[in-house]
Amino acid sequence: MTLHEDKYKAIVDFSQRQLYNINMINKDAIFKKEMFKLIIKEFHDSLLPNIFDRDLEIPLSSKKIITIYGPRRCGKSFYFLSLIKKLLQKGIPKKRILYISFEDDRILPLDFQELTLLLEAYFELYPENKEEEIFLFFDEIQNIKDWEIFIRRIYEKEKVKIFITGSSSKLLSYEIATSLRGRTISYPLYPLNFREFLFFKGETIEKDFEYTEKRFKIKKYLEEYLEVG
Repeated sequence: MTLHEDKYKAIVDFSQRQLYNINMINKDAIFKKEMFKLIIKEFHDSLLPNIFDRDLEIPLSSKKIITIYGPRRCGKSFYFLSLIKKLLQKGIPKKRILYISFEDDRILPLDFQELTLLLEAYFELYPENKEEEIFLFFDEIQNIKDWEIFIRRIYEKEKVKIFITGSSSKLLSYEIATSLRGRTISYPLYPLNFREFLFFKGETIEKDFEYTEKRFKIKKYLEEYLEVG
């Protein structure tokens, strides 16, 4: 084989490898987009669970990105669902609301550039909403490295209202605070307080219950609250 033939073969081999890599990337993108569609449709076809209101009040009309942060298992995901319920009560069609949890292993691993596939999947399902305001609920988004780049871009270019949740440490880092400066309002969400705990149990504290039998029930609940939270 001549030197010319060797170079030609090397070029062909390189081109074939590149083509193979491109095909694999395209297949992965197609798979993830279809999985996004499945998850979006699952949310739209499902019923919201029974949810009780927390003490935290958030202005749904704010033009800024709403960030909800707090420790794990403090109820951030359920709080998201309570906000979605309020939007539905205001007459917002459910198909204009996109909720996704970035703890769903069906879409992981994922990088921030692939987040574009999420919006592509949504608008392919609902092209009629392209000119409508869309409400985006991104749960535990800190699982995606450099997610704030994607959030900043769609906030500035798309007709969207963005809500995000995540852990306290990740969402309050200096880098993220700088990246989203002026674009977000952050709200802490804590574990249930005692009043919320009682409400969850179906109880309320009355003004004059000191000498009623409810006093003993409340005391029992207080002991349970102090033990398990």
